[in-house]
Amino acid sequence: YSIGPNGIDFHKLFAMTDAIAKDAALRTHLKEVHDNIVLDPPDEDFVRNAKIMLDFFRLGYSKVANIRYGGEGEWDTQSQHFAKANALYQSLFTDLNTIFVFARDTAVLPNLLVTLTSNLGRSPQLNAAGGKDRWQFTSSLLCGNGIAGATVVGATDDYLRGIPLNPLFGTADGTNDVTLNFKNIAAALYLKYGLPYENYTGQLPLSPILGP
Repeated sequence: YSIGPNGIDFHKLFAMTDAIAKDAALRTHLKEVHDNIVLDPPDEDFVRNAKIMLDFFRLGYSKVANIRYGGEGEWDTQSQHFAKANALYQSLFTDLNTIFVFARDTAVLPNLLVTLTSNLGRSPQLNAAGGKDRWQFTSSLLCGNGIAGATVVGATDDYLRGIPLNPLFGTADGTNDVTLNFKNIAAALYLKYGLPYENYTGQLPLSPILGP
C-alpha cells in the first residue's frame, strides 16, 4: 500500500479488499493502530507512517508498503546544495534509525527489507546558485533481511555517468552489460522471493546485492 507524507487514507485502504471492507472489527482495530501512533507527539510524518505499516506487517494485514519521504520538491537542492543536503540526510538517517528500533521492538525486524531510492540524482557540478541540478543517474540503498551488507554494486565514470555492468556479477565483462536501473534491483528481489522475475521486469537481477 502506498502512502504519502500526509498519512493514510483509511477509506481507500478499507476499500482495497472485501475482507477488510466488510470486517467491522478489523476496521476498528486498524483505526486504533493508526490513532495510537499518530498521537505519539515526537514522530514526524515519515516515522509515523512507517510505524503504521510496520504494525500492519506485524498483524499480517500487509506485506509491502511504499512510503514517501519529504514534501514536494524538498530534495530539489538547486540552490545551497550542501547545507540542504546535509540537513536532509541527517534527518533521513535519524528517522530510519528510529524505524529500525521500532521494528526491532515489535519483532518485525528479522523479516524486514527496506529499499530507499529516488528517481533522480544530483549533477556532479554546482550551478550559479551553489546548487545541483537534476541528474539522470542516481543510487539506491537496501538493507535488511536477505541483503548483502557493506556491499557497493555499480560504478560511475569521471563525469558521474553510470558504467554499464553485468547485473549478474556486478562487473563489466562485455556480456549482458547494461546501464543499471531499478528494474535490476526489482528482479533481484523477485528472485530472492522465488518469483519469476523475467515475467515482471524483463531485466536480469542485480544478484550481488543479495545475501544469505
